[in-house]
Amino acid sequence: MARQRMSELFPLAEDLWRTWIDDEIKIHNKENAADVEKIKALYEKAVLDYLSVDLWLDYIIFSMPDVFDSDEALAPVRAVFERAITAVGLHVAKGGELWDSYRETEQGYLSTLLPAVGEIQTKEKLAKYEKQVERVRDIFRRQLSVPLIGMENTREEFKTFTGQEEVELPIQKLYEKTKKKLDDVLPYEEKLSSATDGEKFGIFVSYIDHEKDPARIILLYERALVPYCLSLDLWNRYLDFLDRQLKISSVALAAHERSIRNIPWTLELWLSYLHAVELFKQDEGVVKGIFDRAYRNGCTLPSHFVELWLAYLSGMKRQLSTKPVTNEGGISASPEVDALRSMFGVAVADLESKGADTENKIEKYWASVEAHTFRDVEKGRALWEKIMKGHQRESQFWLSYYRFERQNNDDTRARKLLKKAVLRNLDNIDAVAMEWMQLESEVGTLEEWMEAHHFCKDSLKRMADRQAKLDKIAAAEAAKEAAPKKNFRLRDSYEDNRENPRDRERPPRQDRERPERMASDDSRSKKPIEKRKHSEDASGSVDNEGFKVPGMPLPAAAAKKQKVSDTAEPEEAMFSQDTPEGNEDDRKVFLSNMSYTTSVKAVKEMFKGAGKIRDIRIVKDLRGKSRGFCYVEYVTPDGVKEALKLDRQDLEGRPVFVSKYSKDNERESHFKGTGGEEKNKLFIRGLLPKVTKEDLTKVFQDFGTLKEIRVVTHKNGISKCIAYVEFADADMANKALEATNGKEIMGKAMSVAISNPPAFTPKQKPEASHFDSANKFLQPNVAPVVDGQRKSRSHVDLVPRAVLKKKIDEEFNVAPIPAGSQAPSSSPAQPSTSAGRRQGNDYFSSLFKKKQ
Repeated sequence: MARQRMSELFPLAEDLWRTWIDDEIKIHNKENAADVEKIKALYEKAVLDYLSVDLWLDYIIFSMPDVFDSDEALAPVRAVFERAITAVGLHVAKGGELWDSYRETEQGYLSTLLPAVGEIQTKEKLAKYEKQVERVRDIFRRQLSVPLIGMENTREEFKTFTGQEEVELPIQKLYEKTKKKLDDVLPYEEKLSSATDGEKFGIFVSYIDHEKDPARIILLYERALVPYCLSLDLWNRYLDFLDRQLKISSVALAAHERSIRNIPWTLELWLSYLHAVELFKQDEGVVKGIFDRAYRNGCTLPSHFVELWLAYLSGMKRQLSTKPVTNEGGISASPEVDALRSMFGVAVADLESKGADTENKIEKYWASVEAHTFRDVEKGRALWEKIMKGHQRESQFWLSYYRFERQNNDDTRARKLLKKAVLRNLDNIDAVAMEWMQLESEVGTLEEWMEAHHFCKDSLKRMADRQAKLDKIAAAEAAKEAAPKKNFRLRDSYEDNRENPRDRERPPRQDRERPERMASDDSRSKKPIEKRKHSEDASGSVDNEGFKVPGMPLPAAAAKKQKVSDTAEPEEAMFSQDTPEGNEDDRKVFLSNMSYTTSVKAVKEMFKGAGKIRDIRIVKDLRGKSRGFCYVEYVTPDGVKEALKLDRQDLEGRPVFVSKYSKDNERESHFKGTGGEEKNKLFIRGLLPKVTKEDLTKVFQDFGTLKEIRVVTHKNGISKCIAYVEFADADMANKALEATNGKEIMGKAMSVAISNPPAFTPKQKPEASHFDSANKFLQPNVAPVVDGQRKSRSHVDLVPRAVLKKKIDEEFNVAPIPAGSQAPSSSPAQPSTSAGRRQGNDYFSSLFKKKQ
């Protein structure tokens, strides 16, 4: 039962099938027809999993009749032989064994047709004998036409069978042609026979590229898949050849089915299978069945569900293109259309429940189908309005919506969309402004272009002002963070011993008490004075005139901390007191991804080998807890070079990232992932919070060499219930995946998959556009920025409006308005005065007197 279940889920290797069938033969009766059929059914399944000459030979031997007394008795085994020849007869190295077995079987039957001694040969028996002789000769000819190792022996055996010293001329020419082909491929066979497992893959690929015959190419792919059945690249090459070049549906679809049985967790193969069943015009039930299986087995990441739904929905949409049906209003209406709309709704609801479609790809595609396939633009527009509710500040969504309207030839709506978008605080307003100006250049009038130009400038100025404020706040926070922390315990000696002019004029505070008070209440004053003496800092000193200068008293918390650390190593003693060399910034490194409990001492132990350490500063929050990063300052810049070599080394269970110190906080990102599968690393989820690294080690150590096991934790150290297990190579990881996926650990089943993180894309600075140059005109009164800080400006730039307009026109290449033409204006015309200029108080006074 276990073997049966395993064979249904995954293909079995040759040795597993042979062991299973041998066990079944031992417990079944070959005289019982039902038992024989069960064994044959197992052989039929076995020969389909992987290419195996030995399995075919076992199948043939099992099918052999006990007595060769007629053609009818030999017919079943002949059928198996022919199928075996088709499947593996072209195998250069092992195919000869199968051909020899076939020929020897027919020769054995031929020997039974010879007349016994003294027996009279009838015409009927003679005809049967001659027919069998011709059958054997035909097998010889077919075998000599195939390039097989050992074909020289086959020719000699043919000469013996015919009783001739030389082979017939046609067969000799066929043999020579085949021998030439064998000599051509023999170097590849020799390399395969002596190569290691790691070298064979490249040899197979070269061998396949060298071969031109489709049948031999298929056989080579099948041979390569035996040791590399988990190679996604090999499966992709094979399936692409079958779909695009061979184009035989039965062969291609069978290979697709085997691919997803070998690597069911790879979505790429499921998508290829969906495209293949559509290509070979399978019915909807088959397509839906493959989709359901892919949904259950092939999606290991949220994005995989989106890709799968897109592939399935696009396939349904392509099926509609062959039968367009429209109603009286020109809008598509049919049961197929309703079914596709319903499926879109199911997809959106499913992905919303998973939180998978963060970019709304399904709804975007749905809107496009509604507008262009169903010709219902209003439904498509309603879908876009729903999408935009959650992406008001993302410029790419606005631009996609705008392009949707342009594709529907609605420039008015497109213009309104861009105007509405520019009013928002977008992440890339320059791109939207550029698109608007391009639209007006293509379809707008001069007045519309000028209005868009003015609108964009105002929005850019508003965004620039806002960004300037944010930069100022960020610069202030950065300066505050970079400022050295005050530590009164470690202040320089001149701070404690500096001369205070007031100390020359009057004695210390305790000596300035009034004598009469001290005399009258001596008992009360002794204790306070004694207490004050003990509370003074031991580092107090005496100035030049003999007065004692008290040290700065410590806060209560600091004093308590000092008491606790009296027996610990002094902080100055932890670091080198040597004179530093070079610039301070060149002597620092920045450490990140540290554990929140890592101490200065632990950091020093790890990095002291790089050079003499002058200081280590762990950055902490307002509560005094570590923020997970710190700065290490060396005495010389050479220490930085050595420290950078420790990048990603383990520090208290976490890989610490080491980079050069940068004031501008523009350090290179340490998350260098390129995305894609990490074939030697497993991603595990569904763990209990109490599962530790040691628990996972016990589970996975039996499958190969472990490079690293990392349990992902929250900031407070509590597990996130996920982990990564990295093996030395991909084969070990695949072996562990097959054995542990769904296995229980501490009473809960864990989910195991090949690690496939999304690609890390660093934030790019927006490219400067020609709108940025307008800032120098739009912000005449904004103070300049120097060395990261904005300097104050007490005067106002008085630039005449005509000069400012001329500069703007030159910057944006606006042609001047010809003389005599009326300039467009967005404001209503103002009535002109009789004098054509501004009137004074005398003029208005005279008007007032006239009214009286």
